[in-house]
Amino acid sequence: MLTRSRARGDLTPEDVADALEIIDGLGIAFHSPIDRGRIVDIALDLQRHSAYDAAYVALAETLAVPLWTLDGPLARNARGSFAVELID
Repeated sequence: MLTRSRARGDLTPEDVADALEIIDGLGIAFHSPIDRGRIVDIALDLQRHSAYDAAYVALAETLAVPLWTLDGPLARNARGSFAVELID
């Protein structure tokens, strides 16, 4: 989102730097996927042509937590196989 807003001219370089500083202060933990093959398998199981959503599902599996999403098709395709919960 920052990149898109910067490319449109909605944000200055200073705005981006300020936003990144705020993000860094949130204490968010970043995780790298360990098993990229698993991500591909999940994408195929979810009937997705992209590994983007599957990477989140794989991370949730690794952390042993459910993935909460607004994506109805993702939640529907995951039903019974993955811990994906739809936010209504």
